[in-house]
Amino acid sequence: MTNEYILAKYDIRGKQEYIYQGTRHIKEIVGGSCIIRDCFKDYLFEAAIQYRNKLKKRDDYHPAIFNWDNQNIPFSVSEFTERMQQGIYLGEVIYSGGGNVLILYKNKEVCCSINKIFSQDLMQHTYSLRVLC
Repeated sequence: MTNEYILAKYDIRGKQEYIYQGTRHIKEIVGGSCIIRDCFKDYLFEAAIQYRNKLKKRDDYHPAIFNWDNQNIPFSVSEFTERMQQGIYLGEVIYSGGGNVLILYKNKEVCCSINKIFSQDLMQHTYSLRVLC
């Protein structure tokens, strides 16, 4: 049996320039830092929920992407495989920090579809933030 998992690395480009934007005002610097901190939570994870809802698999009890955040438990291939087979999640965060996120998606279609929604939402709301995948 083969799987079609896809590993995607997201990287926010130009973090320093985005945060400081030629300013010394602490409110503006903190604002830029918060946008970067929340970028994936507000846009990427929400894009995954939107995609899951388009698939008619609405599930208000689980996020669309499993995230180990704040649990201090290492990634496990066997547990990941089990979660993917259950069909609750579309992917899982393997690493998150410093404006970077690694997500292991169920397959290429899921990855591309979520990225399309994510890119559109990001351009509409934070037009100067650049994220590479």
